[in-house]
Amino acid sequence: MWKKIYLVLACGILVGCGNSSSKNVIDGELLLELSSQKVKDKLLKAGLDTTNLEVYGYKAYKISYMTKDEKNMDVKVSGLFVIPTEVNEKIKEDGLSMVSYGHGTIVFNNYAPTVLTKKYKYPIESAMIFSSLGGFATLQADYIGYGDSQEYYHPYVMKESLSNTSIDFMNAVKSFAQKNNIKLNDKLFITGYSEGGYTAMATLQQLEASGTPVTAAAPLAGAYDLDYEARAAFGLLDTNLIGFSASYFALTTLAYTKVYDKNMSTLINSPYAQKIESLLDGKHTGEQIENVLPSKAFGENGLLQENFVEDYQSNENNWFKVALKQNSIDNWKPNTPLHIVHCQGDDQVAYKISQNTYNNMVNNGASNVELITPDAKEAENKKWNHSQCFYPALEHTVRWFVEMRNQ
Repeated sequence: MWKKIYLVLACGILVGCGNSSSKNVIDGELLLELSSQKVKDKLLKAGLDTTNLEVYGYKAYKISYMTKDEKNMDVKVSGLFVIPTEVNEKIKEDGLSMVSYGHGTIVFNNYAPTVLTKKYKYPIESAMIFSSLGGFATLQADYIGYGDSQEYYHPYVMKESLSNTSIDFMNAVKSFAQKNNIKLNDKLFITGYSEGGYTAMATLQQLEASGTPVTAAAPLAGAYDLDYEARAAFGLLDTNLIGFSASYFALTTLAYTKVYDKNMSTLINSPYAQKIESLLDGKHTGEQIENVLPSKAFGENGLLQENFVEDYQSNENNWFKVALKQNSIDNWKPNTPLHIVHCQGDDQVAYKISQNTYNNMVNNGASNVELITPDAKEAENKKWNHSQCFYPALEHTVRWFVEMRNQ
């Protein structure tokens, strides 16, 4: 049943505790409301028979709130808060459990959850899955650099600001829900795909460090070891699977040069070093950016300076390598029930990262962590790539979260 749902909803992947005071919430705006019948109609139009499915209505709010960036500066940001409506009596009585979902990498501001919902009046498919089909309250932060904070650079794969943004959104949602008679319970689930998988892991780590209980977490296809992912993308490892994405690496270098006060021209070739910031203004699509930047990491007509790549490979004190290791989240001991979900055929984020992360956690004494591989039974030439793994990964996560919620 779930596999079919995800196939028909496949309209694309949106691939430190912060302020706990109610002052964190700036405002809230209802963006979209659909009855359960209208949600069913959308599913039917997509080719899904909903006869035997319990489908809830969908109500989406944009919430503006405050968070902190990597330099501890206040930033006004936004997030999408989705609740199921017309729910059954058990959910009414128990209240809504929250799922914090981190969206995947975007460069175009129109793809931010609140912008997409407001502009196109269509429910975000991941939120529809967790809210209309799973019965959860779903939280999707736009992240710094999108939505209300479009004028800022996006702190791509930087653990502190991404986790701050997610946790501050949880606190903002709690205040908003209390003021608007939306009943939440104390069960909290954390997930996300791709950059959102990294965000989910970083958020879990920060919540555990603060003593905040989490019911269960399922990071999906995240680059928890950033140094490994960089070396794979640069072609410095014995793997032919991971490709180099100029737009993803542009996001990384923009964020890291700003936070670590480095000059872009020390690692990026001209004239591309001078173009990256203007390309990443939220008004260009990934395709537009890829058309301007080189398609290979280094060498003749490459994006990166060869001497920088050589230094990265040989020098453990290379500033960029040190910074990526500081932001890696692959080697710690979680106490929360944790499923690390990743497909072996991933062509954007190395599956080996999840294997190594799982092994590190077990070696550190974690007793409640599992590595879930949705394409494990597929033939070698049919392993699922990064896009193909998205819906099977969500299928596993929704099933598991519902099971954990109902215990």
